[in-house]
Amino acid sequence: MTAQPEGGFEPLTLDHARAWIATARPGASIVYGRGVIASEAARPEVAAWLYAQASKGFVSLVQRRVTVNGRQVFEYIAQRIAKRLDPAEPLSPGREFPARPGPPAHGKTRHVALQRQRAEDAWQSQFERAFA
Repeated sequence: MTAQPEGGFEPLTLDHARAWIATARPGASIVYGRGVIASEAARPEVAAWLYAQASKGFVSLVQRRVTVNGRQVFEYIAQRIAKRLDPAEPLSPGREFPARPGPPAHGKTRHVALQRQRAEDAWQSQFERAFA
């Protein structure tokens, strides 16, 4: 069954969901469906893909009750978590892997520089595995 717009709301498309998760900062959220029943509130392919991303730790899926046209419905929301994306899994055609971490900031302690170097090394090894 396809999702029906609730109160003028158009459910999120899979392409839009992929683009959002690739660019969203931690703490950002997006409404991917609205309705009384979860299975009818969002597009099935979007809900399944977001659920898979939630099981990998990239998003949290939450809901909140809202009133639309005098009727109580739920908004189904994806919230971005701080976990980095895996470059081995393409998220959208224009973004095949996450951005490389920047160089250590000037004046930071050696400890912070080592943490950034470890992050750079981890990114490099993920990149090499993805394109090996």
